Amino acid sequence: GKMRKIIFSSTLSLLLALHLFAQRGEKITGIYKNKNDFTEDKLSYPVECNETKNSIRVNDLFNKPYVIVKYNGNTYAILKKTFYGYKNCKEERYVFYENKELLLLNRGEEIAIYKNENTRIREGARINVTNKYFMVEGENKIQKLTISNLKNAFPSNKKFQQLVDENFKYNTDLGAYDATNHIFKITYLLNESR
Repeated sequence: GKMRKIIFSSTLSLLLALHLFAQRGEKITGIYKNKNDFTEDKLSYPVECNETKNSIRVNDLFNKPYVIVKYNGNTYAILKKTFYGYKNCKEERYVFYENKELLLLNRGEEIAIYKNENTRIREGARINVTNKYFMVEGENKIQKLTISNLKNAFPSNKKFQQLVDENFKYNTDLGAYDATNHIFKITYLLNESR
């Protein structure tokens, strides 16, 4: 096959920004430029999911530093470090973190929980090696979801720190979902601590 020219680009701004499909109601995939766009679900370079010529492909398997965008017959490599994340056709939102893609598991909770789907950990395994990350609302720091990181994220909330110690033994326990209250258990405990 003939070698396709890959254009390295950190801004495809004009070319792709002209094409806003959202008003037609199809599912859209696209890239988030920054945290604010991510929070407000404002996509840059929106692409219709049923358009075969256009696609966003993430090199998640090898933690490559770029994302491949196919647009109108051209192939672009967009550096992850110049963008915040992306949304796929299943309406799942990912953030880029150290060249990994982390899936956002919960929206609208004070502690955002993310999962690295490429680090396989058996569901329900109770161990300290975790594939989950978190970020506290209003901050811009993603970190591994560990007992010590979580307690350190709320230095003045001694009650929360105590509840974390009482309820979790292993780091993988921290990703538990509270089905009764429809929120993650750590969010429930944080609310309880106040």
